[in-house]
Amino acid sequence: MTLFDSARDPKELIWLPGLHVQSNRTEILQGLVRTVLQRAARAS
Repeated sequence: MTLFDSARDPKELIWLPGLHVQSNRTEILQGLVRTVLQRAARAS
């Protein structure tokens, strides 16, 4: 939360089910990568 609170706008906090992002949770990781790439494309 400290990192989020110190970030400038625009920002968004997305909570996912589970305790932590793990490499064996491929659906979650693919969704995160897709979201980041979509937002990066919009920003440029």
